[in-house]
Amino acid sequence: MPNLSIFPVNETATTSSCIAHQRAENMFSFGRKNVIELCVGPSLKCLQKSYENFDIKVTGNDIEKRYEKSFSEGKWIIGDCFSFSFEKYDGIVFAPPLSRNCSGKREDSLCIDQVNPSYNKFLEKIKKDAKDKTYVLVLPGRSLSLKEDRKQFHKLLDNVLRRGYNLETVEMKCNKGITKYIDLYINI
Repeated sequence: MPNLSIFPVNETATTSSCIAHQRAENMFSFGRKNVIELCVGPSLKCLQKSYENFDIKVTGNDIEKRYEKSFSEGKWIIGDCFSFSFEKYDGIVFAPPLSRNCSGKREDSLCIDQVNPSYNKFLEKIKKDAKDKTYVLVLPGRSLSLKEDRKQFHKLLDNVLRRGYNLETVEMKCNKGITKYIDLYINI
């Protein structure tokens, strides 16, 4: 069952502009020009502005149709992120719901193994579409906080490395140096 939000669009957690800028800059550094943001929700508007600064096209995806209505300027693919090919994109950002019902509150933040759809399911998908691409797994900022979180983080890293992928880990920080996300960049 998908992790659908019960909050109105204007109360749903969104990506901050400083995080959006960092991610766009990172994708630019890898030479990416056509990015899809999977499970993006209402964050597409902010992300699109940042990607445009680097001359990168961006498409949004979400399972909830209501986000397409809230942002009519962007390109959207509505539906399950595992139901279509990533072939035409050279940058694929997988940012599944990181909070129960997307409240954005730290106390609602999920650990890696609770996130739905799962990172491991996404890793299975990318092996089919891989060639000269950058895949980004957006992990909860808490992934390095507690012993159990770190255990899940290292288990996921081992899974990525066993597949033979090149991997770069970037702590995405904003406002007083707080880690909001941990982005895993996989270049194939």
